[in-house]
Amino acid sequence: MRSLFGCFDVDDDGALNQAEYRCFLRTCGQYTNGEWSSGHITDTEWQAQWPQELERFKNEDEGHVHRDAFVKYYD
Repeated sequence: MRSLFGCFDVDDDGALNQAEYRCFLRTCGQYTNGEWSSGHITDTEWQAQWPQELERFKNEDEGHVHRDAFVKYYD
């Protein structure tokens, strides 16, 4: 999972920002309602979804998905 994380951590800061995590979800087809595979989620919908995504990792105040939280969640 760490190497997968590294593929999406474009700025190599040890955390996925909103755009990097969105790219991960699109690429891996992880979006819960199935919209990613069809590419139909709008930017507005993603803005609304982002805080819920962060909540999964217990760091919604920081605005990023950190490597350790990502690995723990997806491992």
